[in-house]
Amino acid sequence: MHKRSALLVMVIVLSMFFLTTCKKDNPAEAPVKNTIEVTVGDGLSPKYSWKLIDGGSRTNIFRLAVYKIDDLHDCIWGVQTPTTGSAWEGQTFFYDGLTSPLTHGTVPSGAEKYGIRDIYPLPEGHTYRVVVQKINGEQGVKEFSR
Repeated sequence: MHKRSALLVMVIVLSMFFLTTCKKDNPAEAPVKNTIEVTVGDGLSPKYSWKLIDGGSRTNIFRLAVYKIDDLHDCIWGVQTPTTGSAWEGQTFFYDGLTSPLTHGTVPSGAEKYGIRDIYPLPEGHTYRVVVQKINGEQGVKEFSR
């Protein structure tokens, strides 16, 4: 019984050591970093474009989603780039395959619609939020009104 207790204490101590010394993220920081600058064009079917904030170079994303600001749980239009993986039959994986710019309401070749709604053109008199995301967790957010 004594050996089990000593083993349990050792496992707990080692676990605490690895959890505290190997932790990469600062718990005070948000898990997603806004590293992408998003620009929204004019009109009710605007062009969305994006680039990295640091350096300003263009970057591909895997998902673009548009929400009404008063209901951020309801994507009113979006696209994403899936690929069917061969590692697990029937599983869908995503990759950064969307290039800037994209026009609201247009699903580019190789992409699919994201969300269950498909509202375009944008109704006037509302404020919207567009979110672009990369597979690695980087994102960009822009609010705009029409």
